[in-house]
Amino acid sequence: MKVRLHLSVLQDPGGFDRLDEIARLLRTGRHRWVFDEDHLEAIETCSWLTDEPDSRATRRHRELFVKTAKLAVERRGTSLRDPEGADPPPRAHEIELEVGCEGGLSLAEGLARLEHPAVLWVEDDRSDDRFVRCLIQVFQREELAQALEEGWLEIEHAGGKDGIRPRGSTSCKRSRANSTSVRFHEMSSFASCSPRRGRVTSKEQNWSRLARSVGDELIDSIDAGYEALHGAVKFLKEDIGVAHVRLVPYAAQIVQLAAFHLVVPTPTSEQRSVLMRWFWSTSFSGWFAGANTTTLKLTIEAMRKYARGEIEAEELPGYDQPALPYPIRFDLKSARLRTLILWQLRGLGPLGLESDPVEVREQLALHETRAWRYIFTRQLRGSDLKSDPANRILLPLDPRTSARQAIVDLDPARADHARILASHFITPEAHRALAEEEHERFVELRSTAMMEGERAFIRELGLAVADQERSEPGIDADP
Repeated sequence: MKVRLHLSVLQDPGGFDRLDEIARLLRTGRHRWVFDEDHLEAIETCSWLTDEPDSRATRRHRELFVKTAKLAVERRGTSLRDPEGADPPPRAHEIELEVGCEGGLSLAEGLARLEHPAVLWVEDDRSDDRFVRCLIQVFQREELAQALEEGWLEIEHAGGKDGIRPRGSTSCKRSRANSTSVRFHEMSSFASCSPRRGRVTSKEQNWSRLARSVGDELIDSIDAGYEALHGAVKFLKEDIGVAHVRLVPYAAQIVQLAAFHLVVPTPTSEQRSVLMRWFWSTSFSGWFAGANTTTLKLTIEAMRKYARGEIEAEELPGYDQPALPYPIRFDLKSARLRTLILWQLRGLGPLGLESDPVEVREQLALHETRAWRYIFTRQLRGSDLKSDPANRILLPLDPRTSARQAIVDLDPARADHARILASHFITPEAHRALAEEEHERFVELRSTAMMEGERAFIRELGLAVADQERSEPGIDADP
């Protein structure tokens, strides 16, 4: 951890009693200590080192503290195991612990936190403790290897296919209580086992052998994979209009797009058009909902063949599939509903009451599914229309403000009045129904506008619309 001691904590008289603890943490190299330039004089004159200047503890620690602070100022954070050594390697991710500042930890709290291990929470309970160690070996992260060996870093199981630990269980609470936790999730296949002592298993030997034999190739592959994933994400943001990863209908689509970008980092405009049609076709049709592992492998290979020019676009699996009907229930666990939302967000997307584009990513981060507010609640109690997507709206408002009232109160004399309403698929007729408290009629009119707009878009793509206009959406789980 990166530890920053603020000036106020240096004046804490209780610090002298904890001097041995602080000095021991400085010597071990367990954390990186950060001191600012104005700390230097404060350290030399702080009560920790001046209240009892002739004590054995003061004499023993004065040189260490001052030398440490000077080096930290020069390096802006350093591990102190070897104060004369080279700068530590840069770290992509750091946890910073602030001690003594307003809103930060007290000295006692800070020391208690620093005594406990950092915890890496991982997904399932198979072989991934060894996989993590393999990566540490490949990338030569000796400080992480030491942290695991010394018990400064622990790998804990946070839930998954095997042996799921309830979040509120006693053991889980105990291990989290005084530890600094880091959760490794999404885009990671890491799982967990706590470090085992004793004989070396065949699984450990396999990971170690892999690290030695393919180290450089693995690093190159990871770099290439990162660039391909970056290309896939860029395509989703710029060509599809995905504002947040939670709105992607199927995670498998990201993998497929990354497979293409691994072969063709910069697609042509024609290739982007093909990928767009493929994405919308597989999304509207729910193509990946029934895909098994074999199907996914064959699809990845087909995507690579298309990237290499070995097959035509029409041969891509899922490229020309009929769309599923309009979903009659708002449930973000449904890929069909997420597809509807992505279509609605294309281009400018929904506008706020001041005619500014709604920041979808920010709203999702703050409110998750609650970002789509109900327009009617008690008025449609007992009606199927209450759960219709047309009864939800993405409109940033004060929590105490009714979405319905905010729309009704929108001044019709404003030049942007019609534009704001249209961005939410509210027709003039639907707006009148809303003002006149015709609740069911409003939802029906807005639902029809959304359904017809979506079906027109599907036809523009050259895809077939469903014979049935509306249906209950399926709950899709990625294979």
